[in-house]
Amino acid sequence: MINLIVKFQSGALGNFLACILHKDIKPIDTLDYGSLVSSTDVLRDKILHTGAYDNPNDKHFKAYHDRKKHIVVSHNNPNFNNWITEQEKAKNVFIDLNSHFVEYRLNYMIKLPELHNKANQSAIDFRWKNYKFPISCDEARRIVRLHENKEQKIAVNKDKDVIFPFGNFYITDKNLYIQTFKELTEKLNLDTSVDELSMWFDGFNQGQKAILDRARIIYDCIHNKKFIPGLNENEKGIIIGYHAVKDNIDTAEHFIQTFKELC
Repeated sequence: MINLIVKFQSGALGNFLACILHKDIKPIDTLDYGSLVSSTDVLRDKILHTGAYDNPNDKHFKAYHDRKKHIVVSHNNPNFNNWITEQEKAKNVFIDLNSHFVEYRLNYMIKLPELHNKANQSAIDFRWKNYKFPISCDEARRIVRLHENKEQKIAVNKDKDVIFPFGNFYITDKNLYIQTFKELTEKLNLDTSVDELSMWFDGFNQGQKAILDRARIIYDCIHNKKFIPGLNENEKGIIIGYHAVKDNIDTAEHFIQTFKELC
């Protein structure tokens, strides 16, 4: 029977949190932190991921879902929102995507390359077809929407869900990181040791090294209001988006003008 559901926007590290909270998964079992992936069979066998299926009536979902084996669900598929609501006895954690949007977008690009590339192509062909810098403009608009909390498609139940800010993953002080996750496990009546949380912290920073290093570069570009060589169009759009939020101007013309100013 399902006893825990982790609800999150795709790319917001829900599978990672589900691993931490699963009593049978240890830090050495997986390095699925954003850039390294190993032992994926461990996750498949122990965590039911709604994003892998179309909807609750999907024949593949019905064939795979094992009520005895899958006690933890990672949920990022809006088509399963009603099904999730029906799991009344399960405890819910909602990863609130309310900060660290640079890290979030880098995670999304790396973990969901097919969807990311499809979105870029759609920006070129449709959403920003008649504009300069379509991918960057699309990304800038997304960053604005993230700041306005208009991107999260997973339903939150404020009366039931334990809210866990996405930024908690990026706490740099190890003791504070451990304390924060320990408080979460206690709220859920889970028994997770300090030693294990210490290992999760170390593994996360190892697995996310490429993302953390890239994020620092992008934040520097935001601070200095300057593009550097080697940025891709999405990264440029992230930088433009942060300045659009600062300027409180959400128009294509402003995005394009900012792009030119940052070059």
